[in-house]
Amino acid sequence: MGFRIPEQGKEEIHARIESSGAGSKRPKTTAAEFDDYYLLVMLGISSGMGLPEEDADEGILGDCREFRQQWAAPHDYKPVYHSLVGLVISVRMEEIGIDTKDPKVVNDYLQTMLSEKEEDPFTTQYFQCINNFANAGAKYIRYIPRQKMEWEIFIQDYYNPLCKALLNDGRPDGKEVEKLKDLWTMQEEMASSSEEE
Repeated sequence: MGFRIPEQGKEEIHARIESSGAGSKRPKTTAAEFDDYYLLVMLGISSGMGLPEEDADEGILGDCREFRQQWAAPHDYKPVYHSLVGLVISVRMEEIGIDTKDPKVVNDYLQTMLSEKEEDPFTTQYFQCINNFANAGAKYIRYIPRQKMEWEIFIQDYYNPLCKALLNDGRPDGKEVEKLKDLWTMQEEMASSSEEE
């Protein structure tokens, strides 16, 4: 098993980012598909809950496709990948209620996620976990209004605040997320009414 990207989540990201124009393009990268995957994973991690494919509402994920068979993240992500692995595992332990103060319990759980094989150091369970966070991200990316915007606006005004709200709430659809969605709805309505005038 490897990294699996929900195609609908990827499409939802692209539907919100301008593809041309000054200042609108995403930063150049050698790993465009992993960039989309990473955006989805971080939204899922912020929510604190993964979403298995079989539990997703119809139309949320689209096809889930394995896009990278190697266990390692692309070159651009090497400096941060170990931190991402630690984050994925620690958030998952919290999600399922692992007692992180008990070293034996933590070690036993780590054995289910990490392999001793140098050529393949992550287990199927680890990939299921990180992919489930990407699936959750495909659900929450839909909270951002579906309109084309410049990359920096997408990140600064929508994506980062959504991650923060999910994190602050400690659960999806809490007060912070609802306030953010209400704010975006109000902004859309104001923009729409000013266009009509």
